[in-house]
Amino acid sequence: MMHKKSANRDGYFTDDGFAMGIAFILSVLGQNDQFDSLNWFESLREKLDSDQDDINSKRDAQVFRSQ
Repeated sequence: MMHKKSANRDGYFTDDGFAMGIAFILSVLGQNDQFDSLNWFESLREKLDSDQDDINSKRDAQVFRSQ
């Protein structure tokens, strides 16, 4: 979700219906700052990076054993 604040209006952009609904709810309830403070996107990125590292380690271990 991208947030853009102009002089007197907020604008939101998303290409997903679910994300659009979440963006709408957050906007209506004025919860954008609280949501941003959760650092959800950063923690998700860290989790995905960690999972990718685990997958790569397992793959490398299998390749090493098969040689």
